[in-house]
Amino acid sequence: MLFIQPRHDWYWPGLSLGIAYLASVLDRSKICKARFIDCQVAGDCEKQILEALGSDNTVGISVNAGTVSSAMDISRLIRERSPKTKIIMGGPHATAVYRRLIPEYADIVIVGEGEDTILELLKTDELSAVRGIVYWDGELKVNPPRPLIADLDRIPYPAWDKFELKKYRFGGLLTPYLSMMTSRGCPNQCIYCTKFVHGSQIRLRSEENVIGEIDYLTERFGVREISILDDNFTFYPERVKKLCEMIIRKNYRKLRFNLLGGIRAEFGDLETFRLLKKAGVERLSIGVETGSQVISDKSGRSLDLGIIRGTIQKVKKAGIQPNILMMIGLAFDTVSTIRQTVDFAKSLPVTKVFFSIATPFPGTKFYEFIEKDGRFFYDLSVTSTCFTDTKRLICETKQLSAEDKRRMFKEAYRQFYLRPVQICKLIIDALKYYRNFFSLLKDRIRLFLYPG
Repeated sequence: MLFIQPRHDWYWPGLSLGIAYLASVLDRSKICKARFIDCQVAGDCEKQILEALGSDNTVGISVNAGTVSSAMDISRLIRERSPKTKIIMGGPHATAVYRRLIPEYADIVIVGEGEDTILELLKTDELSAVRGIVYWDGELKVNPPRPLIADLDRIPYPAWDKFELKKYRFGGLLTPYLSMMTSRGCPNQCIYCTKFVHGSQIRLRSEENVIGEIDYLTERFGVREISILDDNFTFYPERVKKLCEMIIRKNYRKLRFNLLGGIRAEFGDLETFRLLKKAGVERLSIGVETGSQVISDKSGRSLDLGIIRGTIQKVKKAGIQPNILMMIGLAFDTVSTIRQTVDFAKSLPVTKVFFSIATPFPGTKFYEFIEKDGRFFYDLSVTSTCFTDTKRLICETKQLSAEDKRRMFKEAYRQFYLRPVQICKLIIDALKYYRNFFSLLKDRIRLFLYPG
């Protein structure tokens, strides 16, 4: 089976953890061998796909908010050149908009987690018996949902050998660099997040299984930095402490970890952060999203902004570099509340704040809010979104026009970073975390000027 990772419209080439898991499941099952083409780094992606279609009659395409447009182009190419090829789509976006994808772009959409579903699909021709899929049989057929995988330990480690790892470079991160998840699911009710794949219940891998994967990454691939992508890695502080203690005892050489995907500010005491530092965590991000308590509450974030400074102080005291994640243009946002967000960010004792443009993913309450109280400029079902693209904004509301959103997003970056104290902090950060100054210049120029 051929897996395809479409081109991403808004960030540097990233390794697909979801496809790596599916490939490992297929390889272990012996049903078929998994092959992989990554259009983010492939020299001539179209040529490689067409050559591969001669030997693969089933293609799996991963679809998320940033790859939709590329995925549609790939699907049209396959439909035109190899109409008998079966196209299977999966991922959070495909799960949310399957009615828009079938039958024009896909024959089957895997809804939710795909490891068990892909095995059943390749074992049987009786699609009606496979839970967790939607397919076309003269009309749209929606099968019953598949339960979430309770025992995550039974999933084999991702098949990173399918990737040409040397092609992936990440500014400021040590290479070889890979990512992992130690849990799945999120119980929080933020109206802008999708939980179509991993659900609302947190499911944990055993500590022993996690350590086994770290061994696998370091011994097999020589990994020097691991990014942990859990939605709620610190949700259970005692588990985090146990994991850290196990990592410390293993005494991995020259191995670092980061939590750049973000943690919630409520979870984690000084002891936890000190153990994280001792285990090799040098950087983490804290999801704050807004500087307005009113907007935070209306967005379902349920975060007391008054605790943010205390959390930052604990992280810094432990010797870890904290970053802050903020959103511009959340539901109910106005120019005034965005100014509160910028002012709040400027008041925090951090070197980096990453602002993004809030995106109303299909299927979320945020999306429904825009449908009711605003307007879309593009059909998000088949159009990629970019969290930092001010030239192609997705939507606007009665409270916040597209032009206001564009102006405030640029202003947020300029106000935060074009201060002498922040420029000095960035230079010091460059010397500490970057191999040379030119790496800093390339990665940070957008933060200084941000032409968007």
